[in-house]
Amino acid sequence: MRRKPHAEYEKLMQEYIELYTKGMQQNGLGIALRAAQLAEKIFGKESAELAGAFCYVGLSYESKGDYDRAIDYHTKALAIDIKVLGEAHPNVAVSYTNLGVAYDAKGDHDRAIDYHTKALAIDIKVLGETHPRVAVSYTNLGNAYEAKGDYDRAIDYHTKALGIYIKVLGEAHPNVAVSYTN
Repeated sequence: MRRKPHAEYEKLMQEYIELYTKGMQQNGLGIALRAAQLAEKIFGKESAELAGAFCYVGLSYESKGDYDRAIDYHTKALAIDIKVLGEAHPNVAVSYTNLGVAYDAKGDHDRAIDYHTKALAIDIKVLGETHPRVAVSYTNLGNAYEAKGDYDRAIDYHTKALGIYIKVLGEAHPNVAVSYTN
């Protein structure tokens, strides 16, 4: 029995998520590329589903150290997300975050800071100032400033992240422990 295209797309996306949660996204490039092809065929070139698949392709390339290709796919995902979902949507913030992480890994810390700042603004607007994703944005900004050598700003952002994690998740949460090491 042949699967319906929607079910095949969902299956591929779930397979990628399973690899990602195991830290094995570098093994998911073929899966993400197939999901992107299927998403374009089923949902069209301007669909949130295609943007999601492009996000996973970008994460796979990033995990392999191919930052230029990662940035290319994250940029495609961002453009689709903005067009389909609007500027102030959590998926847009995720795309900005992905671009920031890729640029930071590539060594372009100023550009990373720009993207992380955009993600932070959306996260605060949509999710509120004490949401864990806001803490992630603060952590990403702290990491970028640290890599740039601006330790005072890095400490400020890491301190903000730590405060949110303690308030929302409690002292015993693993994110708090990680945040203390930043």
